[in-house]
Amino acid sequence: MVILIDIDGTICTEESPADRPRARPLDGAVRAVNRLTDEGHVVVLWTGRGWDEYRATKTWLDGHGFKYAELLMGKPIANLIIDDRARRFEGWDKDYVGTVKARPRTPGRPSSRSARGAKR
Repeated sequence: MVILIDIDGTICTEESPADRPRARPLDGAVRAVNRLTDEGHVVVLWTGRGWDEYRATKTWLDGHGFKYAELLMGKPIANLIIDDRARRFEGWDKDYVGTVKARPRTPGRPSSRSARGAKR
C-alpha cells in the first residue's frame, strides 16, 4: 500500500520556516512511520514546504531516523482537503492502515470510479 504522510503537524511539531530545523518529532512518529515501512508499505512523505527546503528537510528526517521511500515537496496548502482516501490525523497510537481496504491501481489507467465521476 502506498501511504502519503504529511510532515508538519503530523510527524513533527509545527514551526516557522526559520525554526523548522529545531522541530521535534511527535510522540510515536518515528516508530510508527518506520513500522509502516518495515511492514512493506511505500511511505511517501509529502509536505507543503517548498523545494528550496528539500535538503534541510531530508537532513532532518534522516537525522531523526525516519524510514521512507520518497520525499515530495510543494503540497498545496489548503484549509480543507476533501479526498476519498484521506484520514484525519489523531495521533500515532491509531491504526490508520486498518481503516483502509487497499484498492489496486493499474498505472496509466483511471479506475472505473474516477472515469465515471469525471465530468468536463
